[in-house]
Amino acid sequence: MFHLITLSNTLQLMCFFGVAIAGYMEEKYSASVIEDSALDMLGLTRKYHYPLESHFVTTEDKYILRLFRLPRPKARPVFLMHGLLDSSITWLLSGPWAALGYYLYDLGYDVWMGNARGNFYSRNHTTYNPDIDKSFWRFSWHEIGFYDLPASIDYVLNKTGYDKMAYFGHSQVSFQLKYWLLLLFYLNKQITYETSSKKFRRSNDHIDAYCCHHCPLRLCSTENLKRYNSSQPKDYPIKNITAPVALYYTSNDNLSSYKDVMHLSKELPNVVENHLYPYKKWNHMTMIWGLEARELTHKNMVELMKKYEPESK
Repeated sequence: MFHLITLSNTLQLMCFFGVAIAGYMEEKYSASVIEDSALDMLGLTRKYHYPLESHFVTTEDKYILRLFRLPRPKARPVFLMHGLLDSSITWLLSGPWAALGYYLYDLGYDVWMGNARGNFYSRNHTTYNPDIDKSFWRFSWHEIGFYDLPASIDYVLNKTGYDKMAYFGHSQVSFQLKYWLLLLFYLNKQITYETSSKKFRRSNDHIDAYCCHHCPLRLCSTENLKRYNSSQPKDYPIKNITAPVALYYTSNDNLSSYKDVMHLSKELPNVVENHLYPYKKWNHMTMIWGLEARELTHKNMVELMKKYEPESK
C-alpha cells in the first residue's frame, strides 16, 4: 500500500508539473513554436517548405549512421555535426529565421547534417540490436571520431564529387570530445583521417573531475593500464592537423573551460580565428539556438568560411 500511495502521489505531482509547464509554454510561446517541439527532421522541413534527403552510411565497425541533406546538387557542400546527447535536428530547431542549417541552405550551400552512433537517428548496426545487445553501446567519443566522422565525411565528398568541404561542429564533436566551441575548417580526401580521426585528446578536466568524484580510482585506471600501459591515456597528435581551424566560444559555459580552449589554440598549428564572445549570458547552446546567433555569430563564420571554400562545380 505504501508503494501504491507513493506512486499515486508521484503521478499527481507529474500531472501538476505537466499542466504548469504546458501553461507556461502556451503563455510564453506561440502555437507554431510549440508545434515545432513535437516535430522530427522530416516534419520540420515539410512545415517550412525545405527539401530533405535521408542517406545511410555504414562505418568500418558496422554501425549504420543516418545523414540528412538539404540538397543543392553541384553546390558547395558543408557538413554540420551535433554534440553530446543531441542529433542533427539541433541545426534546424530554432527555425528558418535563426537556425544555421536553414541559413546555409538559403545562402546556396549543399547542407549535410550528421548523426553519431546511438542517437535517435543512428540506432542501427549490421549485427547488434541496440535494444538487446550491450555491445552496441560499447563506444566512446573516440569511436565516434575514429569511425563515424571519416565515414560520414567521405560519403559526402564521394556523393558530391568535391575533394574538400566546410565542417561545423558543436560541443564534443568540435574535436569529438570536450571544448565549448564552434569549429569551422576544410577537409579534403587526402587529410580526412588526419583531421577527423587522429586529432582528439583525452577527456578534459571536467570529465577527469567527474571520474575522480564518482568512480573508484582503481576502476578509472585499470582500463588505461590495460590499453596504454599507463594510468593516463595517450594524447592525440593535435599538432598534425594542418587544416585551417576557427574557434568560437563563450566564457559562461559550464560544460567546458576557457582554459581548455586556450590550451587547444596553442597546440593547433593553423588557427585562423580564435574568438571569445564577450556576452556574459551566452552559454553552451547560445551559438546553436540563440535567437541572436545568426547576426552575431553565423554571418561572421560564413564570411570566414568563404575565404577557404572550393570552387563551385
